[in-house]
Amino acid sequence: MRRLGQRYAQDRERGAIAVMVAILMVSLIGFTAFAIDVARMADTKAQLQNGADASALAIASNCNMNPSTCTGNAWNLANQYTPANSLDGSAVPSSVTFPTSKSVTVGTKTPGTGLPLIFARIFGQSSAMVTASATAAWGPPGKGSGFPLAFSVSCYDLKSLTTSVGQVQQFAYKPGMTCTGPSGTQAPGGWGWLDNSNCQTTTSAGQTSIGSDPGNDLPNGCATILQSWVNKINAGSEVDVTFPIFDTVTLQGTKAQYHIIGYATLRIIGWKLGGGSNNTPGAFRNTAAALTSLGINSSLACSGGNDRCVIAQFIRYDTTDPSFGQGSGQDLGTTIVYLSN
Repeated sequence: MRRLGQRYAQDRERGAIAVMVAILMVSLIGFTAFAIDVARMADTKAQLQNGADASALAIASNCNMNPSTCTGNAWNLANQYTPANSLDGSAVPSSVTFPTSKSVTVGTKTPGTGLPLIFARIFGQSSAMVTASATAAWGPPGKGSGFPLAFSVSCYDLKSLTTSVGQVQQFAYKPGMTCTGPSGTQAPGGWGWLDNSNCQTTTSAGQTSIGSDPGNDLPNGCATILQSWVNKINAGSEVDVTFPIFDTVTLQGTKAQYHIIGYATLRIIGWKLGGGSNNTPGAFRNTAAALTSLGINSSLACSGGNDRCVIAQFIRYDTTDPSFGQGSGQDLGTTIVYLSN
């Protein structure tokens, strides 16, 4: 009888364990289903966020460059960029609003009744609405990092909002040409080098940056950047570079101080920055023959002796370059477009 009692007790324990395992399996399956659907929702959220970010930036850029079509094209751009940034192309914009005159907010969502769920259906949840939003703003940059040249605001010629491209100018080391001052100007030529590290400098509008006149030789690291410009131009592309703009210069020589007021973009045509040599990359398209072949007045050439020059024209330009940020810079035709949240 004792053996029969022990066997009966063991069978009861096995039965209890089986019931517990069954209960735990149901819970485990439920948690697994929940985890899979949550992962799908997170992936969908990321795609919707990409669409919202891209749409907001595209609308902000259009509003900056084409104010008259700002609101009219907003939904068209949102409908274009939102699905293009989801893997299956099914994401849709849900709202486009303008919180301020210089910002736009785009909402995105899954279409119809939402994202179809797979395992959560077991618990009566067949779908979930997933949403995202992004706000982009635009305005003149107030700080930035880039190539270490600064240009005078007296050379800036995009004085009208209807002017998108300025005249081709020669920013020359020797005074007396285009926007430069008379002989003896403290920083001749309307431009100058700024202190830099490996041909990169950081400036802020409203502050003074130390530099030198453009007669000095090419800083270390600049040859690599200039060669990239050469390669890009030779491949048929434009080289548009955003530079700090100054209104006053004090002192001179290697300690010239440039008061930065904002940022403007130059479309680079040619240059001679390497001293007496006309060799690339220190010099490029700086001769009369090169300019004539481009239909540009040969008087803007600077190929002799120790001439230094930049041959370029101011353009209206917008950028999403993270090297530039918000601040108190004057509006000089260059605008940063950025995500503000």
